[in-house]
Parts: sequence; C-alpha cells; structure tokens
Amino acid sequence: MNSAPSILLPTAYLGSVSYYSLIKNTAFHTIEKHENYIKQTIRNRCTILGSNGMLPLTIPIDHSSGGKIKIADVKIFNTDQWQRIHWNAILSSYNSSPFFEYYEDAFKPIYETKYDTLFEFNNALHLVVLKLLRLKSEVKVTDVYSSGDGCNDHTDYRVTKNICLQNECKEYYQVFSHKWGFQKDLSIIDLLCNEGPRALEYL
Repeated sequence: MNSAPSILLPTAYLGSVSYYSLIKNTAFHTIEKHENYIKQTIRNRCTILGSNGMLPLTIPIDHSSGGKIKIADVKIFNTDQWQRIHWNAILSSYNSSPFFEYYEDAFKPIYETKYDTLFEFNNALHLVVLKLLRLKSEVKVTDVYSSGDGCNDHTDYRVTKNICLQNECKEYYQVFSHKWGFQKDLSIIDLLCNEGPRALEYL
C-alpha cells in the first residue's frame, strides 16, 4: 500500500477523474460526514458525456427541513424516479462503450435500490468504483467535523475547487468524442466504461 499522506474529501456522486486520481496516491482517504451540506457541488452532481454532449446528473435533495443540515442527514427526494432517469442516461451514454457490459451488473443494483440519504447512496457507489478500479486506498469517514486546524493528519480537499486535475489529461477513447471532442475530467464512470482495466493506469 502507498505511504502517501491521507486526504480528506467531500462525499461525491460518481466523483470525477480528478477525485479518484487523488485517492490513487493515498494509503487511506477519509470522507467528510459532518460538514454542512453545500448546494450545487459534486456532493450530489456529476457529469457524463452523451450523444447530445455534456450531460449533468443531479440527485434531487429533500429541502423540507430547511436551514443548514449535516451532510450525513441530507435526505434524497425519492418521489420523481430520478434513479431510473439517471440509469437510463448512463445506459444511453455508455451502452456502446467497450467496457460497459462488464461493469453494468456492478452499478445497476445501486440504481434499483432506494436509499434514504445522499451519503449512503454516494458511499455505495464509491465502494463499487474503488473495487472496479482496484484501488487499494482504505476508505474511512469522519467521526466529527474537523476545522482547518484539526486536519493536520490530512490534506484537506473539502473545498471542491481544490480538487484539480492530478494528471496531464491525456486523451482517452470516449464514445462520442467524434461529435464533441475529448471532454476532460468527467465522472469516473466515463473513464471506467471507456478504458476498463486501463483506467487505473490512466489515473
């Protein structure tokens, strides 16, 4: 296992290539479970590439409680069939990719299972991605919220703009690149479906 320092990350919905590039170089990584939920971030959004171009997928959040809410307590708004819509978008985008058929059975059950909280859903997908990438970095979650002064044991990437590209963004095959050109730093599912076992080397 790598001896690189640990990193502290926000939870992410099918995190980006950059997100997993950071994780590759760590012995273990910690996911923040006690921060306040931040809207319009990777916590409930990802981007894939479809036949009509870049396609953002957003998990609907239940805002009925109002005010600030801890990320661990954020409820998913499960009344609009968003999982079916997202899975159909993924299927449409990657069904013709070289490796989708090998990974479909790993992802599909998660989209067929109802999750109450955003953190639980993201974590289920995260564990699948770690397994498919064969990443050895151990995943942990925070027990309490740590301020900047309490993060000396981690490199803190909770501010998502700091999750920048960790590689040179070499182009890899993308199903619709002939229409839209190569699109960098999409959701990790794009890299997996197009590069398969070579995804880890790319990271």
